[in-house]
Amino acid sequence: MLTPKHIVETSMLKSDDAPKCDLTFALLAALKRAVDNGPFSRPMVIDRMNEALGGEKMITKDIFSKWFSASAPTKMPAEYLPAFCWATRSVEPFSALLAPIDFSPVDGRGLSMVSAAELALQAQQMLKQSENMFAQILEQAAISSSSQHPSEITSLHK
Repeated sequence: MLTPKHIVETSMLKSDDAPKCDLTFALLAALKRAVDNGPFSRPMVIDRMNEALGGEKMITKDIFSKWFSASAPTKMPAEYLPAFCWATRSVEPFSALLAPIDFSPVDGRGLSMVSAAELALQAQQMLKQSENMFAQILEQAAISSSSQHPSEITSLHK
């Protein structure tokens, strides 16, 4: 379960109004923040990306630099984004891409927290339902016992 159903139903994914998805500058800013705020230098990020993409020197310093220019005709391929995120230890690019549809990236711990919260809510609802059932049983028992004549009530100690 990657996305809880109630979240999808209330997000922009189900909206008839198109979100604003021109993300060129937002994505570039997120890429730059990920590199600038990350623990690795640009050359190290390039090496880590190449490692994540199979170990060959697919990405050069020149190619990497061009990806950070708004006027450059070539942008970072989408399939490289996971390698970039791993290399920079940041999910900021995905946050920028998902923002227009009211989503954000969540790791396994976050998914577990969502599942735990949903289970707690279900347990709370089930407890309330069982309390209501017991209240109805007691109410019906009270009605039944008040309508019986004393001679109809049998003792357990015969």
